[in-house]
Amino acid sequence: MLKTKEWTLSWRRLMGAALVVGAVTLTSVGAHATSLLEMRVPEMAARSERVVLARVVSVRSDRVDTTREHGAVVKGARVLTTTVLEVVRTLKGAASPTTVTLAELGGSAGEGERRITQTIHGMPVWRVGEEAVVFLERADTGRLVVSSLSRGKYTVDRRADGQVIVSRAADDLFVVGRHRKPDRFFLGAPESDERMTLSQLEDLVAGRAPRPVAPQVLRGPRVLPSAGGAR
Repeated sequence: MLKTKEWTLSWRRLMGAALVVGAVTLTSVGAHATSLLEMRVPEMAARSERVVLARVVSVRSDRVDTTREHGAVVKGARVLTTTVLEVVRTLKGAASPTTVTLAELGGSAGEGERRITQTIHGMPVWRVGEEAVVFLERADTGRLVVSSLSRGKYTVDRRADGQVIVSRAADDLFVVGRHRKPDRFFLGAPESDERMTLSQLEDLVAGRAPRPVAPQVLRGPRVLPSAGGAR
């Protein structure tokens, strides 16, 4: 029988739990969202040690039954998901190492009756092969973790028309101030931090004024005048 647990943790606790699975006390609640203060891209970039354009190489979830919590051995099922990112380009910080390994709470692991699913609302979701711009900061454990939970991950969409769009999701996050009018850090900044071009995001991370988006040229079939002339 599949066992499912939902957890809500404060962002600071989640950051500290990035590698040491039992480093925090989990509390089971009925809530379906994690609260987080909105942070504009320049602010998030300023507090991040690295910002990288990366490709997801692997995602693996493991069940951990015995962990250490505050120096004591604690028995109880936890799920730890390990994600390996291959850095394609560095937008801020050191260019190496060229791989980043993230260890995050939540996921599905185990077989048969030992299979367990733990959902941590607000944690980023990773898919092998996808590209993303990831904001990384240093947690208390010394490991790099995603800044501001899923708000620190922009999924890359390379379109057939040549545009490269980045966007982020916050379906299970209650973001305080998310719908307020964006601060104008730069003239021509995107109307929303939720979706923009990759070049605009790169500019904001670098502290530059975002480049304007080139207008789309609509090309349709050429209409020829009829044999009787134009009407």
